[in-house]
Amino acid sequence: MLKFLFIMYTLGLSCFSIPLKEEVLHTLDQMNTLEAPFAQIHSSQPNQPQMGTIYLSRSLKRITIQMDQQKIIVAQDDAYIIDRDGHVEVQDLSQTPIQYLLKPKGFFSRDIHTICRENNGYVVARLTHAIEMRDVYMEFIFVRHHDQLRLQGWVVKDLSGITTVTFDPNNIKINQPIHDKIFKDHCIKIPS
Repeated sequence: MLKFLFIMYTLGLSCFSIPLKEEVLHTLDQMNTLEAPFAQIHSSQPNQPQMGTIYLSRSLKRITIQMDQQKIIVAQDDAYIIDRDGHVEVQDLSQTPIQYLLKPKGFFSRDIHTICRENNGYVVARLTHAIEMRDVYMEFIFVRHHDQLRLQGWVVKDLSGITTVTFDPNNIKINQPIHDKIFKDHCIKIPS
């Protein structure tokens, strides 16, 4: 009897988790542009939130993040670039979880390991790309609104710690036009 209950419990979990995962992956795949003001907290400085605005275009393969403390973060040309008042740091984009935001349509549903959980109207989807990057991940946080998932923010875990980003729900724009000038004005020349 216990074996039967265990099998039914396991089957029940998989039946309920598959539609949620598909819903999350569909929502992420449908996002082509994102413009949103946000608050960010890093685990190394939990009492020092930073404010900024993110501009993302998957079709242009560009992300520009303007921070309130004269810091600009750009993802372009397979590089993750941080410009702090002219001091430029460059990382390989493939080694950062932010890479997931620039992947082509269909990527989320075929090339990503995803674990989804739902609690009190919030849905959290953890994305990891490879077993060797187990300690590097990105969690997207959604809230249910009128039976649809609405992106609320994300958590990024990488070698520098944990960064939590929360969007202003009243000002988030998804799949709305973003002027190319925003990306051109913040195109950073990578130092050689």
